[in-house]
Amino acid sequence: PLYPVAEWFVNNWWVLHHESESPLRKDTVEYQRRHALHTMGEGYPVPALVMSARGESIALHWSPLGLPWARLDFIGAGAIDVPCPDFTIAVTGLIEAVVRRLEQSGVSDTFLQQEWAQIIGAPADETEFCEVSGALGLDPYTLEPDDRRRIVDGTPELPPLLREEFLAVADLDSLQAKGVALTHALSGARRNTADLRVLRELRQAMGTRAAGGTRPWQEGHARARHLREVLHLNGAPLPTIAHISKALGLAEGELEQAIIPTSAIALLDGTVGVNERRSPGFALIQRSEPAVRFALARALHDYLLAPGSGETVLTSSQSDRQRLNRAFAAEFLAPASGIRSALLGPIVGQDEIDVIAERFGVSNTVIEHQIGNHGLAVISP
Repeated sequence: PLYPVAEWFVNNWWVLHHESESPLRKDTVEYQRRHALHTMGEGYPVPALVMSARGESIALHWSPLGLPWARLDFIGAGAIDVPCPDFTIAVTGLIEAVVRRLEQSGVSDTFLQQEWAQIIGAPADETEFCEVSGALGLDPYTLEPDDRRRIVDGTPELPPLLREEFLAVADLDSLQAKGVALTHALSGARRNTADLRVLRELRQAMGTRAAGGTRPWQEGHARARHLREVLHLNGAPLPTIAHISKALGLAEGELEQAIIPTSAIALLDGTVGVNERRSPGFALIQRSEPAVRFALARALHDYLLAPGSGETVLTSSQSDRQRLNRAFAAEFLAPASGIRSALLGPIVGQDEIDVIAERFGVSNTVIEHQIGNHGLAVISP
């Protein structure tokens, strides 16, 4: 039954490669139909395998699935992040094997063959449009003319990496308004007049790092520990922006001058723009002080350590880049070593978590995640 499997992959080619686990769509039935293989509905027993784009990788999740009508049970469960090129090669191999078999059997002009030819023969401008449509969870080949125009007119002019992150938290209805708001925030960050020479030099000294093959949260923690070592922080808390500024070697008030308060944009936490001096400006959505500081730590990661120009968009998506900078921020602001020293025993309650969170100037949720992710203690109900 490989023909319907290959057809499903071709039909969902652009969303599988470009639609991340967007907070706007991931829990919808339509998202499952685009990403879960067992929803292909051709009457064949296939596993409950869900595939979601995460930027540099494709997340694969599989879970048990009983199929009484087929007298078959899929009993395995697991998850793995596969590099995008490896995923593309594997799926392409499957599709082309089926296409060759059709041709050898004298079968032509099937939906699979026509759609695959359109995909692999798409010129650069059409490919770009298909990628944007796929990131929005849309099939570029079935769009109405009005919707095609809305995508073309509403997608902001951004560097490819920033555009990809932005599209993960946009949809067709909000695309233009949210794009205008983000472009305005990014322009404000780029116009900032700060000259944070220390950060420029630190970025050069640290060297931007591609993910090292570990899971994003592990890589984020490792990068935070490395920066803390470079700054000789050990497990010391950084409970205010002034503390962060001092730790980075900036003059008093220097970092604050590069932070531009920004109006709320749904599912966006901020953006980093680089001015003509190659110095960063941080346009951050104004929330509580701990939330702003957490966003600042995420932004510092992307400027200092992530590949690219130093510019970034901070969102609520589950892309590799966003998961990595959130993990970095948690470990940079509330290091596991510091939390371990603050714990009174192997079991921790909410009152103790409150005290630790206040000490490090982060939310209780950050402390709970750090305790759980590092196995520091058991959290009592």
